[in-house]
Amino acid sequence: MNYYDLNMELIKKNHDYLYKNLIKDGISHTNRLDAIETVKARDGENILLITYKGNTYRLNSMYRPVEEAKRWSEQYKFQNIKTVISMFGIGNGIFARAIIERMDESQVLVLYEPCYDIFIHVINNYDLSDILSDKRILIAVEGVNDFEFHLAIQSLIDVTNIKSQVQLIYPNYDHIFTESCVKFFKEIKDSMTSSRININTIIKLSERSIYNLFKNLIYLPNCMTLNDLKNYIPTHLPAIVVAAGPSVEENIEDLKRAKGKAVIFACDRILEYLLDKGVEPDFVVTVDPMKERRHFSLRDDVSVPLICTIHANHDILRHHVGEKIFCTSNFLVKEILNMLGREASNIPTGGSVAVSAFTACVNLGFKRVILVGQDLAYSGNVSHAGGEVDARGENDYILIEGIDGNMIKSRYDWKEFVIEYQDLIAVNPDVEVIDAKRRGARIKGTVVMPLNEALEQYCTADDRIESIEFGNRVIADRKIIDNIVAYLEGYIPVLKRISDEAETAVRKCNIVIRDNGRGLSGKNINDSLKRLKQINSFIREQEIYNLMDSYITSVTANQLSELLIVSENEEEYNLSTFQKSKIIYEAVIDASKYIMKMIKEAIEELKNHG
Repeated sequence: MNYYDLNMELIKKNHDYLYKNLIKDGISHTNRLDAIETVKARDGENILLITYKGNTYRLNSMYRPVEEAKRWSEQYKFQNIKTVISMFGIGNGIFARAIIERMDESQVLVLYEPCYDIFIHVINNYDLSDILSDKRILIAVEGVNDFEFHLAIQSLIDVTNIKSQVQLIYPNYDHIFTESCVKFFKEIKDSMTSSRININTIIKLSERSIYNLFKNLIYLPNCMTLNDLKNYIPTHLPAIVVAAGPSVEENIEDLKRAKGKAVIFACDRILEYLLDKGVEPDFVVTVDPMKERRHFSLRDDVSVPLICTIHANHDILRHHVGEKIFCTSNFLVKEILNMLGREASNIPTGGSVAVSAFTACVNLGFKRVILVGQDLAYSGNVSHAGGEVDARGENDYILIEGIDGNMIKSRYDWKEFVIEYQDLIAVNPDVEVIDAKRRGARIKGTVVMPLNEALEQYCTADDRIESIEFGNRVIADRKIIDNIVAYLEGYIPVLKRISDEAETAVRKCNIVIRDNGRGLSGKNINDSLKRLKQINSFIREQEIYNLMDSYITSVTANQLSELLIVSENEEEYNLSTFQKSKIIYEAVIDASKYIMKMIKEAIEELKNHG
């Protein structure tokens, strides 16, 4: 088998998305080379020479390229656990191998090649089987699967490794492919920003999310799920997702005309404004655990069907009198719905209710979604419909690209929502997305079209519905409620055992911390670590730990972010590890007690149900 066939077989096996894009016709890519060749170094190793924009570059040493790569790699440290190493440039793989030799099994290497011509030449002329077979390595080639690089960096960085990232540049690649290098580092910077926002969101919302979860369990016996809704929703019509941007005001009359000709999904914050203007949406969506009721509606008679997460603000669900349709799930919700003979729905929900509403539309099967009020930018200093002024629009703002190509004022969180939309649109190419606004942030992948034109083109009087009927609702009987209660009661002794184990771990940590500096033997430290490992395994094996995790992260984010950073001083590292671990175990105890309390309250409410 020649090099190309060998390499392509391994790409197909281990890098499926890259393979599917490599074999497509008409790949459009940048950084086209004038010439590329493989020559021999003095020690007989194959090396690369390229000519780009009239200049010739040697990508390896003419003497000992492998030794050169090893010396180059030694300037970097990879001792931290779960480190994500991002490298700009693959070349012929020699520099990547020097990094791989120093990685441990917990670490990941993301290789980004900005030049398609180099990558194709290399897989034709070099054996990359060791690199292509390594499960710790992700490969992205610009113009082929660079979107995969974006997704990888977004998913790999979390609270435990955000402080130990390493970025590398293949020697001279930044001088040769300057624009692509800027793009590479911008992607990493944006992903780091997203990770910090996600961590801050967990810190802010985790306790409230758990509170809402157990308070909202009372609605599960009589609820619908997004899967249920698929049986009733007319997906042959367009869906309209209405957010709370200032541009909604100019679209009110068109939204009135759209009623019955499209299915209107209103975000929570715009609901009251729409109702005041005489527009009753077909659905309203809420996902935020801390969304204030005044940013939903202060009315007590809102019967518009509510699409919500199990973690949505209980105060909103408590005052809402219509059908509740859950679009998220976890192991508790899934098991309870199974008892009811129902299938749970689960869609990813981030910080934007509008993005969640769009995701729900895609999940339901709509093939055309019209976005209204998705400004994601300031209109002057006005941030939302109804003339709401945000002081941040005056000074604390960022600039992003508008639909007209000019830079406009926005916020960091809005920029994140733009990225979320673009990612969803990219992975759902069969869904046509129309952005019905005359100003605001550009969302790549959408067709910009005024709402009145979209209605004339896609919402005709011949194809309309009067209303969406759900039929008779099945009410859970007392026996099923009792089964749910028994299921929840089963977690109380589990939580008690988790708390007891964590208390044992705290005592172990205290002994090591107390004896530090008293000549504590390595055996004693190893014995303590062995016991803590057993405790960790037990805790993490418990299904209920999935609920505890975000609570623990919210309390101990700083400790978690440093726990996997390895110090060169072994004694200091051991002491620091036990000090941080003690704080984490104390958070486990608090989480156990808090969830136990919430389960008991949920049980009492279910016992009194109906």
